[in-house]
Amino acid sequence: MKTLKNLAISQLKDKETVWFGSDVVRYSDRKEGILDTDLYDYKTAFSTEFTLNKAERLNYKESSLTHAMVLTGVNLINGQPNRWKVENSWGVKSPDSKVILS
Repeated sequence: MKTLKNLAISQLKDKETVWFGSDVVRYSDRKEGILDTDLYDYKTAFSTEFTLNKAERLNYKESSLTHAMVLTGVNLINGQPNRWKVENSWGVKSPDSKVILS
């Protein structure tokens, strides 16, 4: 992740956006504009824990890229990112059309 963040920062400094994909279907409420892996309590609902890491979720198709977005900016403090500006393609009328990731 450190390498990816540094590359993204470099590209943004060159005034180029950075495309990325995300799995937003399972962990989002589009109407409310919420994207959070803890949005739903699957552990309680299914009486089990989901323990796969990110790589395992992709390998076993438990997760996949369901939505593309672009990084359009980054806020740096002492050269380190503390927020990313994300442009979402769902449109300006959607509550989640522009989100800030920390």
